[in-house]
Amino acid sequence: MHTNILATFLGISITVVSMCGAGILLFLVGMWAAREDVARTHGLDKVVALSNLCFAIPLAVFGALHLSGVELVLPLVPKYMPGRLFWAYFFGCALLAASLSIAAKIQVRWSGLLFGIAMFLIVGMLFIPATLAKPSNRLLWTFVFRESSFAAGGWLFAGTHGGSKAAGKPEIFSSRWAASFWGSPPYFSA
Repeated sequence: MHTNILATFLGISITVVSMCGAGILLFLVGMWAAREDVARTHGLDKVVALSNLCFAIPLAVFGALHLSGVELVLPLVPKYMPGRLFWAYFFGCALLAASLSIAAKIQVRWSGLLFGIAMFLIVGMLFIPATLAKPSNRLLWTFVFRESSFAAGGWLFAGTHGGSKAAGKPEIFSSRWAASFWGSPPYFSA
């Protein structure tokens, strides 16, 4: 069913229907992609097997916001940027592509890395100039730190989803890093 018809029938905003639909659709894609990992694990490790979904679903929801509620996003795009509407739609498509990549476990490391870079650019182009113009505005400072932590989260996500896989689990810390930090106990030997 087309989202306009559903939104009109239920009396709900098209933006809300699109955002919820993107989240639900990505949940289903992610569950399908993680079915073997979930079947292989036991207990609370099943939650860890679904960790990609925890990162990907919010990206899909906000990607849908950029596409269906562009009038809400467009005022945030800096006026000095040419093609402001293009950048709003482009970032929405980028968020949806990253979320699909992460949920389907395809090129997860690149998606996390590029998401972190994009969030860092948003901080540098949107929030830092606005915060420096009004340094007493606490809300702007909150945005700077929130978006910076999103960027760091993307980079950490990329870092934990690369490297070799030992026993079906992603290598969170390399053996060399752990050995240099803690010494070289037997369980960190290469």
